Amino acid sequence: AEAIEVAGRGEVAPVVLTAPPGDWERYEGMRVRIEAPLAIAGQHQLARRGVLHASFGGRLATPTAVAAPGDEAARVEADNRRRSLLLDDARADENPGRAWYLEGGAPPRLGSVAHRVEGIVDERWGERRLQLTAPLRIEPAPRPQPPSVPARVRLAVLNLQNLFNGDGRGGDFPTARGARTPAQLRAQLARLVATIHALDAHVAALMELENDGYGPE
Repeated sequence: AEAIEVAGRGEVAPVVLTAPPGDWERYEGMRVRIEAPLAIAGQHQLARRGVLHASFGGRLATPTAVAAPGDEAARVEADNRRRSLLLDDARADENPGRAWYLEGGAPPRLGSVAHRVEGIVDERWGERRLQLTAPLRIEPAPRPQPPSVPARVRLAVLNLQNLFNGDGRGGDFPTARGARTPAQLRAQLARLVATIHALDAHVAALMELENDGYGPE
């Protein structure tokens, strides 16, 4: 459902959406307000691009976690695309710092809910997004209690997201897929050390760790 209302002083109020439209193209460049709650579905692009992944109708499931591979999983994947929406900070630069629309708050936990989201509809690179025009009103998702298991050894598995150290001596940046500068590598290390420390594991299995230095290999 949608509605266009005329506000005071001759201004046109945003188009109100209560569900994902079948055709986003008709709203390209228009200001909209989403009255339906949006679930925060991902924050992996927040630090680099100021983008949160959101979705109508609750969080998105990995298709093969809820459906058999093949046609059933393909239908879930198609529904995920229909419900997905990116919430953008309307800035073009990378690593913009804290997202202005969070008003200094911490990145929201996945499953948190944003209410009455407002922004300009923008479609690019095959993705639909809102260039936000107002801070998000977020209902935080509760933090679950940590699991309790009858064991004495804690094992953690962590993907380090392309932790490459250049030539191993602070040079040869940018790396192939990792940090672009020594300063970015230091920031990456600080985040990862804090994460691993908080896990309080006896054993940590680390992936995507590459030591680029000291020899021809």
